[in-house]
Amino acid sequence: KFFILMTLYGMLACAVYVLTAWPQLKAMFWGTSIRAARGSLSLKAYMLVSLGGVLAASFSVALAALLASHCWLLLSNLTSVEVGFRGRNPYTLGPARNAQQLLGTPDLGWLLPVAPDAPLSDGLSFPARGTASAPAPVELTSSIGREAGKYEV
Repeated sequence: KFFILMTLYGMLACAVYVLTAWPQLKAMFWGTSIRAARGSLSLKAYMLVSLGGVLAASFSVALAALLASHCWLLLSNLTSVEVGFRGRNPYTLGPARNAQQLLGTPDLGWLLPVAPDAPLSDGLSFPARGTASAPAPVELTSSIGREAGKYEV
């Protein structure tokens, strides 16, 4: 969740910078008068804004590709390592339920980098395709020096 949100917000930040630097970028690449596009900026400041716009545009495109690929992984309920495995993924439950596994129940919290309010999984046991629910949950107690868990099979 946090990586997907970071790429989303990074892409949006770069896109906002590109939009604000658009007059300078347009003048730089499509040949309108540099003096008119520059306005009150010095030549050095104009070139820095233009360079920043080019870098922001390239980062925005790269982050958009990264975001798209990881959204596909999210909706397929896969990690980047599991993509190379042969056979069908036993843990895919359909795009909507796969997203809920990672992001929690649908609400505005999906857009915030916080833990889900109502997670559907404890992170240790997951439902498989064809089963009604997740396997029996794992109960862990946090104590040093004592048995640190009760595992049900």
